[in-house]
This record gives sequence, C-alpha cells and structure tokens, in this order.
Amino acid sequence: MSDDNILIKESDIEMLEKIGAGAMGEIHKAKFRDEIAVVKQSKYNDNKRLREEFEIYFSLQNHDNILKLYGVVAENYHLVLEYAPNGDLSQYLKVNTVDWRSKAKICHGIARGVMHCHRNNVYHFDLKPQNILLDKDFTPKLADFGLSSSKSRLELNGGKAGGTINWVAPERVSSDAKMFEFFEKYPKLSDVYSFGLILWSVAMNGEMPYKELSVDKIRKQKRDRNTIKRLLKSLPKESPHRYTQLISDLTKYDPEERCQLPSALLELEHVVKYYNPVEGKDKNKLQIINYSSSTISHSSGNANNVSHESKYEHHIEDILKNILLGLVDF
Repeated sequence: MSDDNILIKESDIEMLEKIGAGAMGEIHKAKFRDEIAVVKQSKYNDNKRLREEFEIYFSLQNHDNILKLYGVVAENYHLVLEYAPNGDLSQYLKVNTVDWRSKAKICHGIARGVMHCHRNNVYHFDLKPQNILLDKDFTPKLADFGLSSSKSRLELNGGKAGGTINWVAPERVSSDAKMFEFFEKYPKLSDVYSFGLILWSVAMNGEMPYKELSVDKIRKQKRDRNTIKRLLKSLPKESPHRYTQLISDLTKYDPEERCQLPSALLELEHVVKYYNPVEGKDKNKLQIINYSSSTISHSSGNANNVSHESKYEHHIEDILKNILLGLVDF
C-alpha cells in the first residue's frame, strides 16, 4: 500500500459473511480487487477509534508479522485488511497437532512483530493468541490494534490502557504506585509479559491462563509473585527446557527483570534448530547470553534510564541484525 493509494471506494468492496469481532469492531470477509480481504467496521459508530487503529496499522506496514493494511473505505472509515485463512492461533492450536519446532517458529515470528511495534513506539496492550492470525503459510500476524497506544497517547490517557485481564502484566493491575509508575515509564515491558503468557498458551495447545477464575481472582493471582511458578508446573513434561525457562524469564513479576525480546528471539531460534523431539530435550547445549532488561535502572531519579535502555537495544540490534533479518526461512 502506497501513501497515494490509501482510500478505497465502497464500490470496490464486495461484502461477504461476518467472521468475527475485534476489540472495537465487527470483522467481515470481503472481496477486494479479485482477492479475499477482511473489512473491520466500528461496533459503536466510533470512527475515532478506527482512525487511531488505522494510524497504528499504517505506521507498522511492510513487516511480515503485522497484518497487512490495504486501506480505508472513505465513506464510512472501514479498515480493509489482509485475510489470514488459517485463523487465529488459539483456535488453530486447539484443533491441530503442532510440533515443538513449529511452535517455536510461530513464537519467533510473534516476537519479531512485537519488536517492530516497539521500534515504532507502539504498544499492543492486548497481546493474546486470539489476536495472532496465521496466513496461508502459517506466518503469524499481529492483529487487532484497537486497544494499542503510543507512549504519548498513553500519557494523555493518564496511563490507562485496555486489555484482556488473563494476559496483562502485574503492573497493569497492581495497587503498588511504584509498579504502575514503572508501567508508565516502560509500557513495552507489559507486552513482553503478555508475550511470555502466549508462549505458555502455545505450549498448552491454545489454553487460556486462569480460564476458570473470576476477574477479581485473576487480579489476586496477578499480584502474587508465585503465580507464574504454578503455571509453569502445568506445562507438558516434554516441553523444551529452554522454552520453559524463556517463559519464566519473560514473565518476571518485576518488570525490570524481564528478558528482552532480542534475547528471546535467539532462544526460540535455538529450539527451532536444536530441539530433539525423540529425546525431548535440547541436543545442543550451546549457552546464549541472556541480555536481561535488568540493565535498566529502576531508580526513578536516574535521568539516564531511557538513554541507557536505548543504547542497550541498539547494541543488541547491532549484534543480531545479520541474524534476525535472515530468520524467515529455517
């Protein structure tokens, strides 16, 4: 999609059946220029929401792991998006048998998509398997940015952000002012936590964490430092050790202790390349340095926090750039 080809005429769209609903709108299958697409309509005639989502999709275009935006219908501000024929990740895992290498490869793609969001100062805030769509080649695509935000928009909203409570980070529901302050300063670490729970769900074939608990009980669980340990105990025995450890590293209760996504990419690549399904373990014991986000100072008075984090990320990206850009085909 070029800047000169954003607006789509309503007459160019042939609406087919309704196939679902997102955070803020209904989703319809449609025919667009001789190919199948989806049209997202506002559920509440709230074009402002769709405009904001359009701006986010537009800023994230041209990435393999972000759902493609074809454009917007000028008459009613409907979004026209790529159709992913294999549906959402949660449902796919529930009805299909997926091996560990394929699971790790899907998670690797999700991580790349989230990293792309963060590089463009976009925070998804509703990461969950239902918002990960699989295209015809099973490439994962981040979708449904209806609850997403930039840091400036988050500040304007007083730090308020939506999301499905089963998947949100502890700092999002914490009564601790310092925890919430950390969320306001480093909102992307909330997405990192949610990504860790997605890894858990993938290991559990699409299961939702805390699925049998009420909202109040989930909040209580989120405020418990040991809640992740209980989730890890429920993982299948054949789970790769590195994969299990990565879930633990991504879902640390304290945001500054969470593993960063570049390191997660390396760990997932290792599972893809070296996991031995017969032995049920990693056959290559190569140790990879875990560049933890603990390098970010937690002191609220440290004026170098943001620059330190930025230098750290650029350092990691310089090291990995020749690797990460070539990981589409394993």
